[in-house]
Amino acid sequence: MINQDKKEILIICCILFIQLHLFALLRCFLLNYNIDINILGFNKNNNKLLNGWAFTHFFLYLLLGYFYPNEYLFLIIIGVIWEIYEYLYSIDKIFLSKIYKYFCGKDGIYLILYNPYDPFINMIGCFSGVFLHSYLNNLKTL
Repeated sequence: MINQDKKEILIICCILFIQLHLFALLRCFLLNYNIDINILGFNKNNNKLLNGWAFTHFFLYLLLGYFYPNEYLFLIIIGVIWEIYEYLYSIDKIFLSKIYKYFCGKDGIYLILYNPYDPFINMIGCFSGVFLHSYLNNLKTL
């Protein structure tokens, strides 16, 4: 049913989920003092493909695709589920967005932004990692 690789991927995703929300809550707290630590948000309003958050998506899925090349379909499914979560969060349809609004005010739902290009960035990163894994393994056999 669920193999060891899938368990590891789910653990990594859970850790990242928690870290992202802790980061967002820290941003929320600091925004009350006019301090924003969104260092990855550069260029996000002008370009949804070339910004720091898009780069983290690509890099994360590159690593996951490299280390788990046989689980690329599972990785893509996890990525799509996460993006659905982000979309529901951004339109204030899930419980966590209400918690953020309570602590951060009406701008709380903008701390985690949905980007319609993220699933494609995730797939490109994943397949790049799978390709890199295959390429480097072929070099070792030469």
